[in-house]
Amino acid sequence: ACKKELKLLTWNVAAVNNNPFEYWITHEDAGYASLMEGVQKFISEPGEQDVEVEKVFTESMFDELIQEMTSKGAQGLAEVTTRWKEDLKGRKIISGFIKDKQIGKKRLASMPDRVTNSIHLDGGGLALRPTVINCMEEEIPDMNGWWKKWKSFMFKDVLSLPKRDGQSMKKVPFEMLQRIMRSKYPEITVEEEEISIPLQTVCLAIFDSILVHMLNQVAASSWQPIRRTVCKALNKDKDKKIMSILKNVYGDADILFLQ
Repeated sequence: ACKKELKLLTWNVAAVNNNPFEYWITHEDAGYASLMEGVQKFISEPGEQDVEVEKVFTESMFDELIQEMTSKGAQGLAEVTTRWKEDLKGRKIISGFIKDKQIGKKRLASMPDRVTNSIHLDGGGLALRPTVINCMEEEIPDMNGWWKKWKSFMFKDVLSLPKRDGQSMKKVPFEMLQRIMRSKYPEITVEEEEISIPLQTVCLAIFDSILVHMLNQVAASSWQPIRRTVCKALNKDKDKKIMSILKNVYGDADILFLQ
């Protein structure tokens, strides 16, 4: 019997997501390497830049956030305010927040980011949270400008979401946040589970503010243009680019393993 060697291809096409800075890539602009190295140093050796959270996400920002959540009927705001005053506001932005493993294990920043980073809309398209880690095309002018956009997105922008059971849904992103269950994430305490929606909202706001602050410290004039070029190369028309590569480069493959 004739034996034929099979050509196999495996490709993790899902690896490139909506965060243009998740992976270190090859970029023709030397400013990209400078940006990435600057971020690495900021996180690894922040020194005097490791300031308190309240110097980046300010007291007035927190008060405005509480007002927005109050308007949406959120529960547990008194407890969240206590945690802000006694814990969160005094933490260092890098050593006390970004590098805090408990925040990660409790999903207090990653869970709301997953829900609101890039929201699929009814009829196609995405609604993008004002943050460093997606491909939002609109410019972030400064910290105050970012905060206005962030509040509007989370609490004012009514989104038409994909239909379920034939019924269309309209929600603001804050209303999409889900309770973080202790049964699934055992690191979170019973008390934190009860207030997990407003608590994760505060942590997400702090997280996003730190990222904007850090990028503006490292490369204020270049990080957004660089982000746009990365998004254009990796994210825009991603499906078409994948199909083109499969057809024109790996068209002779017998079996494709895509994930």
